[in-house]
Amino acid sequence: MAHACPVDQVDRDAMYALAASQFEPSSGTRDEWALRLIDCIADPDPKLRDGVVFEALSHWLRASALRAETMRTLERRLRTVLKAPDPNGFGRPFAALVLSEVARADRLAPMLDDDARKALVAAAADYLTNVDDYRGFDPLEGWRHGVAHGADLVLQLAPNGALNADQIRTLRDALTHQIAPLGVAYVFGEPDRLARAAFYLHRSNKLDRDDWQQWIGTLVDPAPLASWSRVWADEAGLARRHDVRAFLLAFLFLANLGEQDSDALLAGDLQTALEEMMRDG
Repeated sequence: MAHACPVDQVDRDAMYALAASQFEPSSGTRDEWALRLIDCIADPDPKLRDGVVFEALSHWLRASALRAETMRTLERRLRTVLKAPDPNGFGRPFAALVLSEVARADRLAPMLDDDARKALVAAAADYLTNVDDYRGFDPLEGWRHGVAHGADLVLQLAPNGALNADQIRTLRDALTHQIAPLGVAYVFGEPDRLARAAFYLHRSNKLDRDDWQQWIGTLVDPAPLASWSRVWADEAGLARRHDVRAFLLAFLFLANLGEQDSDALLAGDLQTALEEMMRDG
């Protein structure tokens, strides 16, 4: 069944009123509103899309205010949005962001079965692997932020103890695709969000230290360039150096804040990799 965001101003005013009431509906239930709001996930109006749809769903999910069946319905419908046509570029990023809240709710009080959770991990990895819209904030249109929202979904999935090592690796592989995409120099905070996701993937303790050392090593490998010193005459190379360095610095910062023994080991490995990269160029 196709769904569409209402165009009637009366309906939209009712949605704005919902936000003004701190998301306490004056009519209908939260569950009914949640399923209604999801139709507006791609609306071009940032006041509605971000200020009502996302804020309401996040508020209810974090307050455990929705029924389990409603959350399962949200998860299924949002996964569909992740792969649907998105001509304005809002639907997929905001579907990923709301799915991050669903994943958080499921982690704290499981309501997805194994098959649904497996499908969500696969959808998250597929989405983040294939993001190619790198727009961020626009003063008139608001946020798109596809990479950051995909990273947020990985962040909320990573600490779920129900995930196995293969799923953690799948999510990390997806993350890798966006750490330094060709010709993109991030300016909207994406390296920080990617680093947070990587940190919690590491914190899952499903992959050993050797595995992580090898992965970090691939990030600081300048190939196909002979060395990082060669990037100074190459625009795409400069963008790659900028993104890799920003990611590693953010990852190192988080590791240094950690209190687990594995965090300290990670910090040492990241420090070594950064020093090697900086010496090379």
